[in-house]
Amino acid sequence: MPVDKITMFKQASEFTSFHKKLGILIKPWLDKSWTVLDVGCGLALLDFEIADSVKSITALDQNEKLIDEINSKIDSDLTAGYETAGKIFTQCCDAKDIEGEWDVVLMSFYGAGFEELKKLMGFARHRVIIIVHGRAANGIFDPPTLKRKRRTAEELEEFLEKQGYRFRKTMAEMQFGQPFRSIDDIHSFLQNFKGIDAENILADSCLKNDDGEPEEEIEIPFRDEDNQFDLDRLVASTEERFVKTDRYDYPYYLPRNLSVGIFCVVK
Repeated sequence: MPVDKITMFKQASEFTSFHKKLGILIKPWLDKSWTVLDVGCGLALLDFEIADSVKSITALDQNEKLIDEINSKIDSDLTAGYETAGKIFTQCCDAKDIEGEWDVVLMSFYGAGFEELKKLMGFARHRVIIIVHGRAANGIFDPPTLKRKRRTAEELEEFLEKQGYRFRKTMAEMQFGQPFRSIDDIHSFLQNFKGIDAENILADSCLKNDDGEPEEEIEIPFRDEDNQFDLDRLVASTEERFVKTDRYDYPYYLPRNLSVGIFCVVK
């Protein structure tokens, strides 16, 4: 059965407090009088965490389904009395069609090419905040947005230095794994991956060395004698990596060690 990636992404964010922790890291670079443009906002989970620290946020994405999800959360939060949700305004369009100017441009795992990045940075009056992967990753748990080429912290830093931009950098190691409600949910999740993707699931759950490589070898026979993908073998190989939690709502958790680079570019 296909998994609902949007729901699972929300569950991972809630369980690990990933976006809440990201928000804490970038709030010192914001001002309550500033407007923010979040380019390629996805589900805008980070925007809801930082809305209390800015004047307003334009959450922009070209995926209509994601924009509908954001609007639904805005409505539900306002109904529940969370007034900061009223600072978030959605816009459904491609980044190349952006018009206007904001105090801050935010790009969280957006993956823009360097030429596109330079153009987007031009919409910021004061600062550009860019959040990227600290090292190359495989994308198994990526947000449910369009697949784009990843930019790592090392590549972004090299680009900014060559362009002469002034910036500050923060690196952080964070958890952004996947919680599960039942063994059946785990099986449904694993059924969505084949071959090398299955290997990457296990690699993402390992501790990493200083070079970002898994500290253990991942050599699992995912195919049977007829060279067909063998889900049972994947389940057996993955089972020992799941953590049993003390939570009744999510009793199982598959760790993911995520390295994050946060750049604040001063205009």
